Amino acid sequence: MAVDDAIELKKSTKQPGHQLAETRPGKVTDDSTEVSMSLLLESAGEAVYAIDVAGICIYVNPACITMLGYTDEQDILGRNMHELIHHSKEDGSPYAVEECRIYKAHISGGHISHDDEVFWRRDGSCFPVEYAVRAIRRNEKMAGSVVTFHDITGRKEIEAELARSRDTLQRAQSIAHIGSWDWDIVGGGLYWTDEIYRIFGLTPQEFGATYEAFLEYIHPDDRAAVVEAVNKTVVDAAVIYEIEHRVVRPDGTIRIVNERGNVYRDARQQPIRMIGTVQDITEKKHAEAQIKKLNEELELRVEQRTAELQAANENLQESLCQLSETQAQLVQSEKMASLGGLVAGVAHEINTPVGVGVTAITHMQMKLDDYAARYQNGQLTRDDFETMIATTAETGRIVQMNLERAASLIRSFKQVAVDQAGNEMRDFNLKGYLDEILQSLQPHFKRGGHSAELDCPEDILLYNHPGALAQVITNLVVNSTLHGFSDTCNGRITITVTTAGKDRIKIVYVDNGRGMDADTSRKVFEPFFTTRRNQGGAGLGMHITYNLVTQTMDGKISCNSQLGKGAEFMIELPLVHRSKAGEANQQKLAS
Repeated sequence: MAVDDAIELKKSTKQPGHQLAETRPGKVTDDSTEVSMSLLLESAGEAVYAIDVAGICIYVNPACITMLGYTDEQDILGRNMHELIHHSKEDGSPYAVEECRIYKAHISGGHISHDDEVFWRRDGSCFPVEYAVRAIRRNEKMAGSVVTFHDITGRKEIEAELARSRDTLQRAQSIAHIGSWDWDIVGGGLYWTDEIYRIFGLTPQEFGATYEAFLEYIHPDDRAAVVEAVNKTVVDAAVIYEIEHRVVRPDGTIRIVNERGNVYRDARQQPIRMIGTVQDITEKKHAEAQIKKLNEELELRVEQRTAELQAANENLQESLCQLSETQAQLVQSEKMASLGGLVAGVAHEINTPVGVGVTAITHMQMKLDDYAARYQNGQLTRDDFETMIATTAETGRIVQMNLERAASLIRSFKQVAVDQAGNEMRDFNLKGYLDEILQSLQPHFKRGGHSAELDCPEDILLYNHPGALAQVITNLVVNSTLHGFSDTCNGRITITVTTAGKDRIKIVYVDNGRGMDADTSRKVFEPFFTTRRNQGGAGLGMHITYNLVTQTMDGKISCNSQLGKGAEFMIELPLVHRSKAGEANQQKLAS
Protein backbone atom coordinates (compact mmCIF):
# COMPACT_ATOMS: atom_id res chain seq x y z
CA MET A 1 0.00 0.00 0.00
CA ALA A 2 2.90 2.35 0.78
CA VAL A 3 4.15 2.28 -2.79
CA ASP A 4 0.67 2.77 -4.23
CA ASP A 5 0.08 5.74 -1.90
CA ALA A 6 3.38 7.24 -2.88
CA ILE A 7 2.45 6.94 -6.52
CA GLU A 8 -0.96 8.39 -5.73
CA LEU A 9 0.87 11.24 -3.95
CA LYS A 10 2.92 11.94 -7.03
CA LYS A 11 -0.14 11.78 -9.24
CA SER A 12 -2.16 14.10 -7.06
CA THR A 13 0.46 16.86 -6.79
CA LYS A 14 -0.43 20.12 -8.53
CA GLN A 15 2.36 22.48 -7.51
CA PRO A 16 5.71 21.70 -5.94
CA GLY A 17 6.20 22.90 -2.41
CA HIS A 18 2.45 23.19 -1.61
CA GLN A 19 -0.25 20.97 -0.17
CA LEU A 20 -1.33 18.05 -2.36
CA ALA A 21 -4.73 18.22 -4.08
CA GLU A 22 -7.25 15.48 -3.68
CA THR A 23 -7.08 12.71 -6.27
CA ARG A 24 -10.23 12.55 -8.29
CA PRO A 25 -11.44 8.98 -8.97
CA GLY A 26 -11.06 7.85 -12.51
CA LYS A 27 -8.46 10.52 -13.40
CA VAL A 28 -5.85 9.11 -15.78
CA THR A 29 -2.29 10.56 -15.75
CA ASP A 30 0.14 9.62 -18.50
CA ASP A 31 3.68 8.52 -17.73
CA SER A 32 5.32 11.81 -18.76
CA THR A 33 3.09 13.79 -16.39
CA GLU A 34 3.79 11.32 -13.62
CA VAL A 35 7.53 11.66 -14.18
CA SER A 36 7.27 15.45 -14.19
CA MET A 37 5.36 15.47 -10.97
CA SER A 38 7.86 13.09 -9.39
CA LEU A 39 10.76 15.30 -10.46
CA LEU A 40 9.05 18.35 -9.05
CA LEU A 41 8.55 16.66 -5.69
CA GLU A 42 12.11 15.39 -5.62
CA SER A 43 13.58 18.80 -6.44
CA ALA A 44 11.29 20.91 -4.26
CA GLY A 45 13.02 23.06 -1.61
CA GLU A 46 10.13 22.58 0.76
CA ALA A 47 10.10 19.38 2.84
CA VAL A 48 7.29 16.96 2.01
CA TYR A 49 6.28 13.69 3.56
CA ALA A 50 3.14 11.54 3.38
CA ILE A 51 1.61 9.25 5.99
CA ASP A 52 -1.01 6.54 5.75
CA VAL A 53 -4.06 6.31 7.95
CA ALA A 54 -1.95 4.81 10.75
CA GLY A 55 0.52 7.73 10.68
CA ILE A 56 3.27 5.64 9.01
CA CYS A 57 5.51 7.45 6.54
CA ILE A 58 4.88 6.27 2.99
CA TYR A 59 6.75 9.01 1.14
CA VAL A 60 9.51 11.51 1.87
CA ASN A 61 11.28 13.87 -0.52
CA PRO A 62 15.03 14.74 -0.39
CA ALA A 63 14.44 18.16 1.19
CA CYS A 64 12.63 16.47 4.07
CA ILE A 65 15.39 13.89 4.50
CA THR A 66 18.06 16.61 4.63
CA MET A 67 16.11 18.95 6.89
CA LEU A 68 15.53 16.17 9.44
CA GLY A 69 19.22 15.23 9.45
CA TYR A 70 18.94 11.86 7.70
CA THR A 71 20.85 10.57 4.67
CA ASP A 72 18.54 7.96 3.19
CA GLU A 73 14.76 7.72 2.79
CA GLN A 74 14.86 4.19 4.22
CA ASP A 75 15.67 5.76 7.59
CA ILE A 76 12.24 7.41 7.54
CA LEU A 77 9.91 5.28 5.40
CA GLY A 78 7.76 2.88 7.37
CA ARG A 79 8.16 4.79 10.67
CA ASN A 80 5.54 6.62 12.73
CA MET A 81 6.22 10.30 11.97
CA HIS A 82 4.73 11.60 15.22
CA GLU A 83 7.05 9.39 17.25
CA LEU A 84 9.96 10.22 14.94
CA ILE A 85 9.83 14.03 14.62
CA HIS A 86 6.89 15.39 16.64
CA HIS A 87 7.11 13.54 19.94
CA SER A 88 8.00 16.49 22.21
CA LYS A 89 7.33 20.16 22.61
CA GLU A 90 10.03 22.84 22.39
CA ASP A 91 10.67 22.72 26.15
CA GLY A 92 11.26 18.94 25.95
CA SER A 93 7.99 17.94 27.56
CA PRO A 94 6.15 14.99 25.91
CA TYR A 95 3.69 15.83 23.13
CA ALA A 96 0.89 13.22 23.31
CA VAL A 97 -0.35 12.07 19.92
CA GLU A 98 -3.91 12.76 21.00
CA GLU A 99 -2.99 16.47 21.40
CA CYS A 100 -0.99 16.62 18.17
CA ARG A 101 -2.52 19.05 15.66
CA ILE A 102 -1.19 17.01 12.72
CA TYR A 103 -2.81 13.86 14.12
CA LYS A 104 -6.11 15.67 14.74
CA ALA A 105 -6.18 17.05 11.19
CA HIS A 106 -5.16 13.65 9.86
CA ILE A 107 -7.96 11.71 11.48
CA SER A 108 -10.54 14.38 10.76
CA GLY A 109 -9.53 14.80 7.16
CA GLY A 110 -9.07 18.50 7.67
CA HIS A 111 -6.60 21.04 6.34
CA ILE A 112 -4.49 23.09 8.79
CA SER A 113 -1.29 25.16 8.95
CA HIS A 114 0.72 26.40 11.96
CA ASP A 115 4.07 28.08 12.68
CA ASP A 116 4.42 27.75 16.47
CA GLU A 117 5.75 24.20 16.89
CA VAL A 118 9.04 22.36 16.45
CA PHE A 119 10.20 19.19 14.69
CA TRP A 120 13.03 17.03 16.03
CA ARG A 121 16.08 16.01 14.03
CA ARG A 122 17.93 12.75 14.05
CA ASP A 123 20.64 14.21 16.37
CA GLY A 124 18.08 15.13 19.04
CA SER A 125 17.96 18.85 18.27
CA CYS A 126 14.77 20.66 17.39
CA PHE A 127 13.96 23.56 15.07
CA PRO A 128 10.90 25.77 14.57
CA VAL A 129 8.77 24.93 11.56
CA GLU A 130 5.84 26.25 9.62
CA TYR A 131 3.83 23.24 8.42
CA ALA A 132 0.63 22.49 6.53
CA VAL A 133 -1.41 19.27 6.59
CA ARG A 134 -3.82 18.08 3.86
CA ALA A 135 -5.72 14.79 3.79
CA ILE A 136 -5.40 12.30 0.88
CA ARG A 137 -8.63 10.69 -0.24
CA ARG A 138 -9.06 7.78 -2.60
CA ASN A 139 -12.45 6.60 -3.65
CA GLU A 140 -13.96 9.00 -1.11
CA LYS A 141 -12.03 7.27 1.68
CA MET A 142 -9.13 8.56 3.79
CA ALA A 143 -5.88 7.18 2.44
CA GLY A 144 -3.54 9.33 4.51
CA SER A 145 -2.20 12.89 4.68
CA VAL A 146 0.51 14.99 3.10
CA VAL A 147 2.59 17.29 5.35
CA THR A 148 4.72 20.08 3.95
CA PHE A 149 7.02 22.15 6.18
CA HIS A 150 10.06 24.39 6.15
CA ASP A 151 12.60 25.57 8.75
CA ILE A 152 11.71 29.03 10.08
CA THR A 153 14.66 29.40 12.47
CA GLY A 154 15.84 32.58 10.75
CA ARG A 155 12.39 34.08 10.81
CA LYS A 156 11.95 33.26 14.50
CA GLU A 157 15.30 34.85 15.30
CA ILE A 158 14.26 37.99 13.45
CA GLU A 159 10.91 37.98 15.24
CA ALA A 160 12.65 37.52 18.60
CA GLU A 161 15.06 40.34 17.82
CA LEU A 162 12.15 42.55 16.81
CA ALA A 163 10.37 41.63 20.03
CA ARG A 164 13.49 42.46 22.03
CA SER A 165 13.83 45.74 20.16
CA ARG A 166 10.20 46.60 20.84
CA ASP A 167 10.62 45.68 24.50
CA THR A 168 13.82 47.73 24.75
CA LEU A 169 12.12 50.67 23.07
CA GLN A 170 9.16 50.45 25.42
CA ARG A 171 11.43 50.20 28.46
CA ALA A 172 13.55 53.11 27.26
CA GLN A 173 10.47 55.20 26.61
CA SER A 174 9.12 54.31 30.05
CA ILE A 175 12.40 55.29 31.73
CA ALA A 176 12.68 58.56 29.79
CA HIS A 177 8.92 59.20 29.96
CA ILE A 178 8.96 59.54 26.17
CA GLY A 179 6.40 57.98 23.86
CA SER A 180 6.25 58.00 20.06
CA TRP A 181 3.31 58.58 17.76
CA ASP A 182 2.50 58.17 14.07
CA TRP A 183 -0.33 60.20 12.51
CA ASP A 184 -1.73 59.18 9.12
CA ILE A 185 -2.60 62.64 7.80
CA VAL A 186 -4.45 61.24 4.78
CA GLY A 187 -6.39 58.45 6.49
CA GLY A 188 -6.76 60.21 9.85
CA GLY A 189 -5.55 57.33 12.04
CA LEU A 190 -3.23 58.00 14.99
CA TYR A 191 -0.92 55.40 16.53
CA TRP A 192 0.43 55.79 20.08
CA THR A 193 3.00 53.71 21.95
CA ASP A 194 2.20 52.46 25.44
CA GLU A 195 4.09 55.31 27.14
CA ILE A 196 1.86 57.97 25.58
CA TYR A 197 -1.21 56.16 26.91
CA ARG A 198 0.42 56.21 30.37
CA ILE A 199 1.22 59.93 30.06
CA PHE A 200 -2.36 60.75 29.02
CA GLY A 201 -3.81 58.39 31.65
CA LEU A 202 -5.72 56.43 28.98
CA THR A 203 -6.07 52.90 27.70
CA PRO A 204 -6.27 52.04 23.97
CA GLN A 205 -9.94 51.21 24.43
CA GLU A 206 -10.65 54.72 25.76
CA PHE A 207 -8.89 56.56 22.96
CA GLY A 208 -10.40 57.20 19.56
CA ALA A 209 -6.98 57.01 17.87
CA THR A 210 -7.53 60.17 15.79
CA TYR A 211 -6.06 63.65 15.73
CA GLU A 212 -9.39 65.09 16.86
CA ALA A 213 -9.54 62.67 19.81
CA PHE A 214 -6.01 63.75 20.75
CA LEU A 215 -7.05 67.42 20.84
CA GLU A 216 -9.85 66.63 23.32
CA TYR A 217 -7.26 65.89 26.02
CA ILE A 218 -5.28 69.10 25.50
CA HIS A 219 -5.84 71.77 28.12
CA PRO A 220 -8.40 74.25 26.70
CA ASP A 221 -6.01 77.17 27.17
CA ASP A 222 -3.28 75.37 25.16
CA ARG A 223 -5.39 73.76 22.41
CA ALA A 224 -5.26 76.67 19.95
CA ALA A 225 -1.47 76.89 20.23
CA VAL A 226 -1.13 73.14 19.53
CA VAL A 227 -3.38 73.34 16.46
CA GLU A 228 -1.46 76.34 15.13
CA ALA A 229 1.90 74.59 15.64
CA VAL A 230 0.66 71.45 13.85
CA ASN A 231 -0.75 73.44 10.93
CA LYS A 232 2.46 75.39 10.46
CA THR A 233 4.47 72.17 10.28
CA VAL A 234 2.03 70.55 7.85
CA VAL A 235 2.04 73.59 5.57
CA ASP A 236 5.76 74.46 5.71
CA ALA A 237 8.26 71.63 5.30
CA ALA A 238 11.01 73.77 6.91
CA VAL A 239 9.12 74.11 10.19
CA ILE A 240 9.70 71.47 12.87
CA TYR A 241 6.81 70.77 15.20
CA GLU A 242 7.83 71.42 18.81
CA ILE A 243 5.65 72.70 21.62
CA GLU A 244 5.10 72.42 25.36
CA HIS A 245 1.51 72.16 26.55
CA ARG A 246 -0.67 70.73 29.26
CA VAL A 247 -2.63 67.49 29.12
CA VAL A 248 -5.81 66.96 31.14
CA ARG A 249 -6.21 63.32 32.13
CA PRO A 250 -9.65 61.71 32.55
CA ASP A 251 -9.22 61.89 36.34
CA GLY A 252 -8.64 65.67 36.14
CA THR A 253 -4.92 65.66 36.88
CA ILE A 254 -2.72 67.80 34.66
CA ARG A 255 0.57 66.77 33.07
CA ILE A 256 2.97 68.96 31.15
CA VAL A 257 4.47 67.49 27.98
CA ASN A 258 6.95 68.41 25.28
CA GLU A 259 6.02 67.33 21.76
CA ARG A 260 8.25 67.15 18.70
CA GLY A 261 7.48 65.89 15.20
CA ASN A 262 8.30 65.93 11.51
CA VAL A 263 6.00 65.74 8.49
CA TYR A 264 6.76 63.22 5.73
CA ARG A 265 5.61 63.99 2.17
CA ASP A 266 5.02 62.08 -1.05
CA ALA A 267 6.67 62.67 -4.40
CA ARG A 268 4.42 65.67 -5.00
CA GLN A 269 5.43 67.13 -1.60
CA GLN A 270 1.97 66.51 -0.23
CA PRO A 271 1.91 65.72 3.54
CA ILE A 272 1.03 62.09 4.19
CA ARG A 273 2.39 61.25 7.65
CA MET A 274 3.58 63.01 10.75
CA ILE A 275 5.79 61.14 13.21
CA GLY A 276 6.97 62.44 16.54
CA THR A 277 7.46 62.03 20.27
CA VAL A 278 5.77 63.07 23.50
CA GLN A 279 7.83 63.54 26.68
CA ASP A 280 6.33 63.97 30.12
CA ILE A 281 8.20 66.93 31.67
CA THR A 282 5.86 67.57 34.57
CA GLU A 283 8.41 66.74 37.26
CA LYS A 284 11.06 68.71 35.40
CA LYS A 285 8.78 71.76 35.24
CA HIS A 286 7.85 71.43 38.89
CA ALA A 287 11.54 71.09 39.77
CA GLU A 288 12.38 74.17 37.67
CA ALA A 289 9.65 76.12 39.44
CA GLN A 290 10.92 74.93 42.78
CA ILE A 291 14.50 75.82 41.83
CA LYS A 292 13.38 79.25 40.69
CA LYS A 293 11.62 79.77 44.00
CA LEU A 294 14.64 78.52 45.92
CA ASN A 295 16.93 80.77 43.87
CA GLU A 296 14.78 83.78 44.67
CA GLU A 297 14.80 82.87 48.34
CA LEU A 298 18.52 82.17 48.13
CA GLU A 299 19.22 85.53 46.51
CA LEU A 300 17.31 87.22 49.31
CA ARG A 301 19.18 85.21 51.90
CA VAL A 302 22.48 85.93 50.16
CA GLU A 303 21.73 89.65 50.23
CA GLN A 304 20.91 89.46 53.90
CA ARG A 305 23.92 87.27 54.59
CA THR A 306 26.14 89.59 52.55
CA ALA A 307 25.02 92.55 54.62
CA GLU A 308 25.65 90.57 57.80
CA LEU A 309 29.05 89.43 56.54
CA GLN A 310 29.95 92.96 55.51
CA ALA A 311 29.12 94.22 58.99
CA ALA A 312 30.97 91.29 60.53
CA ASN A 313 33.91 91.90 58.20
CA GLU A 314 34.10 95.52 59.26
CA ASN A 315 34.07 94.43 62.90
CA LEU A 316 36.66 91.79 62.10
CA GLN A 317 38.89 94.30 60.34
CA GLU A 318 38.69 96.59 63.34
CA SER A 319 39.43 93.66 65.67
CA LEU A 320 42.27 92.56 63.39
CA CYS A 321 43.82 96.03 63.49
CA GLN A 322 43.57 96.03 67.26
CA LEU A 323 44.99 92.50 67.37
CA SER A 324 47.87 93.49 65.08
CA GLU A 325 48.66 96.49 67.26
CA THR A 326 48.44 94.35 70.38
CA GLN A 327 50.63 91.66 68.82
CA ALA A 328 53.18 94.26 67.74
CA GLN A 329 53.22 95.65 71.26
CA LEU A 330 53.59 92.14 72.70
CA VAL A 331 56.40 91.33 70.26
CA GLN A 332 58.14 94.59 71.13
CA SER A 333 57.62 93.89 74.81
CA GLU A 334 59.05 90.41 74.42
CA LYS A 335 61.97 91.84 72.46
CA MET A 336 62.66 94.43 75.13
CA ALA A 337 62.20 91.83 77.84
CA SER A 338 64.84 89.72 76.13
CA LEU A 339 67.15 92.72 75.95
CA GLY A 340 66.34 93.57 79.57
CA GLY A 341 67.25 90.07 80.62
CA LEU A 342 70.50 90.42 78.76
CA VAL A 343 71.20 93.75 80.49
CA ALA A 344 70.46 92.30 83.92
CA GLY A 345 72.67 89.32 83.30
CA VAL A 346 75.56 91.38 81.99
CA ALA A 347 75.20 93.89 84.83
CA HIS A 348 75.46 91.03 87.28
CA GLU A 349 78.51 89.70 85.49
CA ILE A 350 80.19 93.11 85.44
CA ASN A 351 79.55 93.59 89.15
CA THR A 352 81.75 90.61 89.94
CA PRO A 353 85.05 91.78 88.38
CA VAL A 354 84.34 95.38 89.41
CA GLY A 355 83.65 94.26 92.97
CA VAL A 356 86.87 92.23 93.03
CA GLY A 357 88.78 95.26 91.73
CA VAL A 358 87.22 97.57 94.35
CA THR A 359 88.00 95.09 97.10
CA ALA A 360 91.58 94.74 95.90
CA ILE A 361 92.08 98.54 95.70
CA THR A 362 90.51 98.98 99.14
CA HIS A 363 92.80 96.33 100.60
CA MET A 364 95.81 97.94 98.93
CA GLN A 365 94.76 101.39 100.24
CA MET A 366 94.57 100.05 103.77
CA LYS A 367 98.03 98.50 103.41
CA LEU A 368 99.41 101.73 102.00
CA ASP A 369 97.98 103.73 104.93
CA ASP A 370 99.58 101.27 107.35
CA TYR A 371 102.93 101.44 105.58
CA ALA A 372 102.73 105.27 105.43
CA ALA A 373 102.20 105.43 109.22
CA ARG A 374 105.13 103.17 109.80
CA TYR A 375 107.27 105.25 107.51
CA GLN A 376 106.37 108.48 109.29
CA ASN A 377 107.14 106.83 112.68
CA GLY A 378 110.43 105.51 111.32
CA GLN A 379 109.27 101.94 111.81
CA LEU A 380 109.25 100.90 108.08
CA THR A 381 111.75 98.13 107.50
CA ARG A 382 113.20 96.75 104.35
CA ASP A 383 111.00 93.66 104.61
CA ASP A 384 107.92 95.87 105.02
CA PHE A 385 108.89 97.81 101.89
CA GLU A 386 109.38 94.65 99.84
CA THR A 387 106.04 93.29 101.09
CA MET A 388 104.34 96.55 100.09
CA ILE A 389 105.81 96.32 96.59
CA ALA A 390 104.63 92.72 96.21
CA THR A 391 101.15 93.56 97.53
CA THR A 392 100.87 96.51 95.21
CA ALA A 393 101.95 94.43 92.21
CA GLU A 394 99.49 91.62 93.03
CA THR A 395 96.69 94.09 93.62
CA GLY A 396 97.40 95.80 90.29
CA ARG A 397 97.38 92.45 88.52
CA ILE A 398 94.03 91.48 90.07
CA VAL A 399 92.50 94.88 89.28
CA GLN A 400 93.81 94.80 85.69
CA MET A 401 92.52 91.27 85.06
CA ASN A 402 89.03 92.04 86.40
CA LEU A 403 88.84 95.36 84.61
CA GLU A 404 89.78 93.64 81.33
CA ARG A 405 87.10 91.02 81.96
CA ALA A 406 84.54 93.74 82.65
CA ALA A 407 85.60 95.61 79.54
CA SER A 408 85.21 92.47 77.47
CA LEU A 409 81.72 91.89 78.82
CA ILE A 410 80.78 95.51 78.19
CA ARG A 411 82.17 95.35 74.66
CA SER A 412 80.25 92.19 73.83
CA PHE A 413 77.10 93.49 75.45
CA LYS A 414 77.41 96.84 73.74
CA GLN A 415 77.64 95.32 70.25
CA VAL A 416 74.90 92.76 70.81
CA ALA A 417 72.62 95.27 72.53
CA VAL A 418 73.08 97.83 69.78
CA ASP A 419 72.34 95.19 67.10
CA GLN A 420 69.25 93.96 68.93
CA ALA A 421 67.94 97.45 69.54
CA GLY A 422 68.48 98.43 65.91
CA ASN A 423 67.50 96.72 62.69
CA GLU A 424 70.38 97.48 60.35
CA MET A 425 72.23 95.07 58.12
CA ARG A 426 75.99 94.91 57.90
CA ASP A 427 78.84 92.56 57.10
CA PHE A 428 80.06 90.59 60.09
CA ASN A 429 82.25 87.59 60.82
CA LEU A 430 79.91 84.83 61.93
CA LYS A 431 82.26 83.04 64.35
CA GLY A 432 83.36 86.24 66.09
CA TYR A 433 79.81 87.47 66.43
CA LEU A 434 78.55 84.14 67.78
CA ASP A 435 81.40 84.24 70.33
CA GLU A 436 80.24 87.67 71.47
CA ILE A 437 76.63 86.47 71.75
CA LEU A 438 77.64 83.45 73.83
CA GLN A 439 79.89 85.67 75.97
CA SER A 440 76.96 87.99 76.70
CA LEU A 441 74.81 84.99 77.62
CA GLN A 442 77.27 83.59 80.19
CA PRO A 443 74.99 84.56 83.10
CA HIS A 444 72.32 82.21 81.77
CA PHE A 445 74.82 79.37 81.63
CA LYS A 446 76.34 79.96 85.09
CA ARG A 447 73.02 79.86 86.93
CA GLY A 448 72.61 76.16 86.30
CA GLY A 449 76.16 75.18 85.55
CA HIS A 450 75.40 74.87 81.88
CA SER A 451 77.86 75.17 79.03
CA ALA A 452 77.90 76.06 75.34
CA GLU A 453 80.27 74.93 72.58
CA LEU A 454 80.70 76.60 69.21
CA ASP A 455 82.03 74.87 66.12
CA CYS A 456 82.24 77.41 63.30
CA PRO A 457 84.75 78.08 60.51
CA GLU A 458 86.77 81.27 60.99
CA ASP A 459 86.22 82.70 57.52
CA ILE A 460 82.43 82.82 57.14
CA LEU A 461 81.34 86.40 56.44
CA LEU A 462 77.63 87.23 56.44
CA TYR A 463 75.72 90.24 55.19
CA ASN A 464 72.51 90.17 57.20
CA HIS A 465 70.82 91.45 60.33
CA PRO A 466 73.23 90.72 63.20
CA GLY A 467 70.71 91.94 65.77
CA ALA A 468 68.16 89.42 64.49
CA LEU A 469 70.73 86.64 64.74
CA ALA A 470 71.63 87.73 68.29
CA GLN A 471 67.99 87.62 69.34
CA VAL A 472 67.48 84.20 67.66
CA ILE A 473 70.43 82.66 69.52
CA THR A 474 69.33 84.41 72.74
CA ASN A 475 65.80 83.06 72.44
CA LEU A 476 67.09 79.55 71.75
CA VAL A 477 69.41 79.66 74.77
CA VAL A 478 66.65 81.05 77.00
CA ASN A 479 64.30 78.33 75.70
CA SER A 480 66.89 75.65 76.51
CA THR A 481 67.73 76.94 79.99
CA LEU A 482 64.12 77.70 80.90
CA HIS A 483 62.43 74.61 79.43
CA GLY A 484 65.02 72.07 78.31
CA PHE A 485 67.24 72.26 81.42
CA SER A 486 64.45 72.96 83.93
CA ASP A 487 64.91 69.58 85.63
CA THR A 488 68.67 69.22 85.30
CA CYS A 489 72.00 70.93 85.84
CA ASN A 490 75.11 70.95 83.71
CA GLY A 491 73.15 71.12 80.48
CA ARG A 492 75.13 71.22 77.25
CA ILE A 493 74.45 73.31 74.14
CA THR A 494 76.28 72.74 70.88
CA ILE A 495 76.17 75.16 67.95
CA THR A 496 77.61 73.81 64.69
CA VAL A 497 77.96 75.91 61.55
CA THR A 498 78.57 74.44 58.08
CA THR A 499 78.24 75.66 54.52
CA ALA A 500 75.21 74.59 52.50
CA GLY A 501 76.07 75.03 48.86
CA LYS A 502 77.85 78.05 47.44
CA ASP A 503 75.73 80.80 48.91
CA ARG A 504 74.13 79.48 52.11
CA ILE A 505 75.11 78.30 55.57
CA LYS A 506 73.48 75.96 58.06
CA ILE A 507 73.44 76.52 61.82
CA VAL A 508 72.53 73.46 63.90
CA TYR A 509 71.61 74.25 67.49
CA VAL A 510 71.40 71.19 69.77
CA ASP A 511 70.75 70.83 73.49
CA ASN A 512 70.65 67.69 75.62
CA GLY A 513 67.64 68.79 77.65
CA ARG A 514 64.31 67.08 78.30
CA GLY A 515 63.11 67.43 74.69
CA MET A 516 59.53 67.81 73.42
CA ASP A 517 56.75 65.47 72.38
CA ALA A 518 55.53 65.44 68.76
CA ASP A 519 52.59 67.79 69.40
CA THR A 520 54.73 70.38 71.22
CA SER A 521 57.45 70.13 68.57
CA ARG A 522 54.87 70.74 65.87
CA LYS A 523 53.41 73.80 67.63
CA VAL A 524 56.66 75.29 68.99
CA PHE A 525 56.71 78.17 66.47
CA GLU A 526 53.01 79.03 66.78
CA PRO A 527 52.20 82.43 68.34
CA PHE A 528 51.15 82.41 72.00
CA PHE A 529 51.94 78.70 72.35
CA THR A 530 53.68 77.92 75.64
CA THR A 531 53.88 75.01 78.05
CA ARG A 532 54.35 77.44 80.97
CA ARG A 533 51.42 79.81 80.64
CA ASN A 534 50.62 79.45 84.35
CA GLN A 535 54.21 80.43 85.15
CA GLY A 536 54.16 83.68 83.18
CA GLY A 537 55.15 82.42 79.72
CA ALA A 538 53.76 84.53 76.87
CA GLY A 539 54.45 82.03 74.09
CA LEU A 540 56.01 84.60 71.75
CA GLY A 541 59.74 83.86 72.05
CA MET A 542 59.89 81.00 69.51
CA HIS A 543 57.31 82.69 67.27
CA ILE A 544 59.54 85.77 67.16
CA THR A 545 62.49 83.48 66.43
CA TYR A 546 60.64 81.95 63.48
CA ASN A 547 59.67 85.36 62.05
CA LEU A 548 63.19 86.73 62.50
CA VAL A 549 64.71 83.80 60.62
CA THR A 550 62.15 83.48 57.82
CA GLN A 551 61.19 87.13 57.25
CA THR A 552 63.93 89.38 58.57
CA MET A 553 66.92 87.17 57.75
CA ASP A 554 65.46 85.49 54.63
CA GLY A 555 66.18 82.00 55.97
CA LYS A 556 64.56 78.77 57.12
CA ILE A 557 64.20 77.17 60.54
CA SER A 558 62.88 73.78 61.65
CA CYS A 559 62.66 71.83 64.88
CA ASN A 560 63.28 68.15 65.57
CA SER A 561 62.80 66.85 69.08
CA GLN A 562 61.79 63.82 71.11
CA LEU A 563 61.02 63.47 74.80
CA GLY A 564 64.17 62.63 76.73
CA LYS A 565 66.45 63.19 73.73
CA GLY A 566 66.90 66.97 73.68
CA ALA A 567 65.98 69.43 70.99
CA GLU A 568 67.54 70.30 67.64
CA PHE A 569 66.93 73.50 65.67
CA MET A 570 68.24 73.78 62.10
CA ILE A 571 68.66 77.27 60.67
CA GLU A 572 69.60 77.94 57.06
CA LEU A 573 70.68 81.46 56.06
CA PRO A 574 71.98 83.11 52.89
CA LEU A 575 75.56 84.41 52.94
CA VAL A 576 74.24 87.62 51.38
CA HIS A 577 70.76 88.92 52.18
CA ARG A 578 68.49 89.06 49.15
CA SER A 579 68.16 92.85 49.40
CA LYS A 580 71.88 93.32 48.82
CA ALA A 581 71.93 90.55 46.21
CA GLY A 582 69.11 92.35 44.38
CA GLU A 583 71.03 95.63 44.44
CA ALA A 584 74.11 93.89 43.09
CA ASN A 585 72.14 92.34 40.23
CA GLN A 586 70.59 95.69 39.34
CA GLN A 587 74.02 97.33 39.29
CA LYS A 588 75.35 94.49 37.16
CA LEU A 589 72.48 94.85 34.69
CA ALA A 590 72.92 98.63 34.60
CA SER A 591 76.61 98.29 33.81
